[in-house]
Amino acid sequence: MSGLEEGISALEVGEENVAFGRRNRRTAVSAESYVPDDLNKRKKKVNPKTDAQKVQIDEKLKVNFLFAHLDEEGRKDLCDAIFHKEFGAGEIIIKQGDKGDNFYIIEKGKCEIFVDGTLVMTCREGDSFGELALMYNSPRAATVQAVTDVECWAVDRETFKLTLMDHTLKKRDRYEAFLEDVPILSSLLKYERLTIADALKPVEYVKDQEIVRQGDPGDNFYILESGVCDIFVNGKHFGQIESGGYFGELALLHDKPRAASIVANSDKVKVLALDRTTFTGVMGSLHSILKRNAEQYKKYCDSEEKK
Repeated sequence: MSGLEEGISALEVGEENVAFGRRNRRTAVSAESYVPDDLNKRKKKVNPKTDAQKVQIDEKLKVNFLFAHLDEEGRKDLCDAIFHKEFGAGEIIIKQGDKGDNFYIIEKGKCEIFVDGTLVMTCREGDSFGELALMYNSPRAATVQAVTDVECWAVDRETFKLTLMDHTLKKRDRYEAFLEDVPILSSLLKYERLTIADALKPVEYVKDQEIVRQGDPGDNFYILESGVCDIFVNGKHFGQIESGGYFGELALLHDKPRAASIVANSDKVKVLALDRTTFTGVMGSLHSILKRNAEQYKKYCDSEEKK
């Protein structure tokens, strides 16, 4: 998340702020409630855009902390729903104290952000603001004013929340079904697999791209969803990993640097990454199995090194 986004996020949720020699009180917030039935009533919105505009919006969604977890399909749905808005120089885009409605990405122009009448930030093309309005029912904690004529891309809260719900449920169902077929996870209870499914982050690589590097610290456990990967230890090829296979557990189990390098060997490789915290909490019941497999793998590597 950029410094701008961190600043606006803190402002909108009313986080304590010691900048400018003052401390703001926290503002009470509450999230809106939606149920799966809302998805059945929802008609996807599509607002026309050029291919170049779609690329620009997609790139911004990828790096924004609210949207980074969405897969390509989810970002496409959100991109389709985003609409264009224009503001004249001097016009107020959002006003402190008003109810939040939209999230904005600046396409052209320059804006200034004020809190209690004090200028705290300037934002330009590519910057975004108002994202917490998508998540909480809280008044705007800052005013954003157009310095020049400004063109923005905007998305409303309801569209975002329903898009998020739709793709979260689809992701959970798809990944839970996939995890059932991963041998190492077969002994987990359904709720444990669902917990993992919710926490998995899909990451894509292209052929010859390094996924993990030997010697680097390890923070993620990986399950290979599609494609083939090569294993290298000290530059020597040690085998391959195929769909349903996993890697990265050694560094997490032993809190040591990566023991091998993993490189994509297919034109397109998709892995599902699980962070250290979730791995430790949910995979605890599998630690004995993982450690036993790790010991067998180490013996294999040692025997290969002696050849």
